[in-house]
Amino acid sequence: MLYPYRRGEVVPNTYCERVFTDCKLQSCFVQSPGYPRNLHCKYYLNTRMPFIKLYIENEEFNVDGQRCENPMMCPMKPLSTNCDCDYIRIYDGKNEDAPLIGTFCGMGRFPHSIIGSGQDVMVEFISSPAGPFLNTGFHFNVGNWPGHVETSGSRNGTCDWVFSSDTVDRGQESTFLSLAHWYPPGTSCSYLIRGRPDEVVHMYFPSFRVRPIEAPIRPYDGDCGETLIIYDADREDDARIMKMFCDTFSRPLEKHDFISTGSAMFVKFESRTGSYDGSSLYYWAQYDFFNNTHYGKPVEDTVCDEVFESFVRPEGKFGSPLNTLLYKTEENVVCRYHFKAPRYQYRRILLTINSTNFKENEDPLQ
Repeated sequence: MLYPYRRGEVVPNTYCERVFTDCKLQSCFVQSPGYPRNLHCKYYLNTRMPFIKLYIENEEFNVDGQRCENPMMCPMKPLSTNCDCDYIRIYDGKNEDAPLIGTFCGMGRFPHSIIGSGQDVMVEFISSPAGPFLNTGFHFNVGNWPGHVETSGSRNGTCDWVFSSDTVDRGQESTFLSLAHWYPPGTSCSYLIRGRPDEVVHMYFPSFRVRPIEAPIRPYDGDCGETLIIYDADREDDARIMKMFCDTFSRPLEKHDFISTGSAMFVKFESRTGSYDGSSLYYWAQYDFFNNTHYGKPVEDTVCDEVFESFVRPEGKFGSPLNTLLYKTEENVVCRYHFKAPRYQYRRILLTINSTNFKENEDPLQ
């Protein structure tokens, strides 16, 4: 056989507990053992890499779908998460101590797949002592779902991240992704991107897609069941919002650069609905840091003007902007440098040009 343990390995001294290890699509097939009464089965599912996915979308599902024995007269119970008698429970981990993804019962084609947040999921199947014989149970395949990436940040809790320039090599980019697995209603994820005092943060989305919320845990009829907000700050600040994305009215994003005015940028994702299979806002974010050192005092309401005053520093250096990323414009960029000394000091200003490097093959000093 190509997959000798396709239906799992039976746990010794149990009737229907099975272990599925290193599942790949079509290598693990989970199936209820008919529909005996008074049954308690457990299925321990594992993949080598996250995220583990239960390919149950559009599969026939009938757990407590009919509560009587006459197939002609017995009404069907639609798929539901309100289950009193027979049901399956899906846990996001190795056992019942893990977070509960959901409880399901009823009859019909399952509307969506379920993606765990790691490599393990446990499925529990319970039938009551008086369960009807018309029910047929469930079946589905197990595999893994791409979307997990290693990142250089530090995580606090489920999805609150801090990314620091201290962990990113200068001139290099780092990445974070949207949630690609299940999460409960009320989920909030934050990404704090923090540079050194003389740096600015640059972020863009190589890929950004917006789709309807297809597998909500809690239905929501209003606008913006899920949002992503970018702040030009190190925390939430409604006065510093750079951009807000929403599942109901945002278009897929064309490539756009987001550049902070200070040394930090804060990104927050919020979901009112939760999801069984990942966010409706799919984003792949790249970020890096750029030196934004000023030799003099920046002049307000100008692009790059600076003032050098003798009473602040009697001597020093100046140069062209170190970060050309800030000046993405079709117009010429003009920077003015003002050197000031009090008249009563009767001082002259001496400028020494140490080096120049221009794209054109012209000598700017001629």
